[in-house]
Amino acid sequence: MAFLESFFGAGTATAIAGYLAKTYISDRLERDMEALKTQLREQEEENKVRLAERASVRMVMKRYSRVVLVSAADIQDRLWHLCVRQAAAKEKVLLAKNDNEPMYSSWPMTRHHYLTSTMYMFSRYFCWVEILKRNVSFLEFSNDRETIEFSYHLKRIERMLAETNLQKQSVHRIASDKPVFQLMQTEIGECLRVSDGQADQCMSFRDYRKNYAQLRGECEGMVQLENLLVCAMSDDKGNFCLNRLKLTGNALADLICFLRRSNGLNDDVSIGRIPLSDFNDDEFAKLWPATVSHATSAISFR
Repeated sequence: MAFLESFFGAGTATAIAGYLAKTYISDRLERDMEALKTQLREQEEENKVRLAERASVRMVMKRYSRVVLVSAADIQDRLWHLCVRQAAAKEKVLLAKNDNEPMYSSWPMTRHHYLTSTMYMFSRYFCWVEILKRNVSFLEFSNDRETIEFSYHLKRIERMLAETNLQKQSVHRIASDKPVFQLMQTEIGECLRVSDGQADQCMSFRDYRKNYAQLRGECEGMVQLENLLVCAMSDDKGNFCLNRLKLTGNALADLICFLRRSNGLNDDVSIGRIPLSDFNDDEFAKLWPATVSHATSAISFR
């Protein structure tokens, strides 16, 4: 200021200083406004991308949730028959010595058909889950309540088949078990995935039955799943296979109820839950509750 006064005098110096200050402030405000506008535009674009991704996730989920629902309902119904009716039967179809001989005249079921059809129901479910995974990343589910719950139910079913720590809830010492591990389930699903040139589809039962021996020979997961089904018919109290299938059936029942609500279907349909024996239900419910609202604090989704 003193420098300006030496050239222009006090009045002129004050005017010049005021002008420079005003110009500086104006330029600074203009730059700040441009920076703010740029930031807002970037945030708006990010929000648009996020909303588009979320809409895409919902669309994919709706597209595949119906086929997952049908597949889950078929397995759950078969598991109820296997774990409740067949497990208590004197003559169990999966333990029949002749693959192609009907069990009874009143129930002309063969071991071959019962086993391959049960295997297909599981395999079809795994296939549709793998197709869903290929179409949408489950990491994106974290932003949407409905997709979080869908993801949780799928993970819960996966762990009922794979998790060896479930044995700790048995009142008996476990000597035998046939868990179907996560990548085994993935492998089974991938074996049935076929493409029609436009979208992934699941192999038909006709093609599955015709190629069963070849698929089984190439897929470790199918061998393990078959062993689980057959070993579940054992009466040995140290065998965990039957309770593993019961847990899977009940987890499927919870998925079915969720998907029926999600798809606006009648939720009053009776789904037969499978009672467990010699198992600590209370402790299990703390680890894997039936609803995601009770699980988020204890379960990390993978």
